[in-house]
Amino acid sequence: MRILIFPLALAFFSSHAQSLDSSNYKIESKQIDSLYRPISIEKIPQVGHVEEFFDSDLNKLIESYNKEKTLKGFKIQLFAGNSKVDAKNIKVTYLNYYKDDVPEIIYQSPNFKVRVGNYRDRLEAHRALNNFKKQFPSAFIVQDELIIDSFFSDKKN
Repeated sequence: MRILIFPLALAFFSSHAQSLDSSNYKIESKQIDSLYRPISIEKIPQVGHVEEFFDSDLNKLIESYNKEKTLKGFKIQLFAGNSKVDAKNIKVTYLNYYKDDVPEIIYQSPNFKVRVGNYRDRLEAHRALNNFKKQFPSAFIVQDELIIDSFFSDKKN
């Protein structure tokens, strides 16, 4: 019984769809031309008032986005050890040779690390590493997250 109902229903609906008169759906060319005529900007009023309403959750999302502006890049690690005094001495030594960039001391338990520079790619970091190797023979390149603001401020100088 089901086998007969499906083909009959299919035949009925297909013939009904073909019998629809498409003349009811014709659009005259005048109607089409009126849809695409240019609008003059002078006729649109230029005065208005816009108010912005933000949800508190949206403000939190925007703040978190602004806080997390980082990208993956490279830095040069000058020192890694468990002595904070040694890390500070390396920082002072670096500042005596190079005054343009300030190294950062990072504490990752149990080590202190001294890193310098913001390099977008490894080639740029390698070029800088060659300059640092004279004073810091144990320096090497590490992948790190760069803060976008500091990355672009370094590039402007």
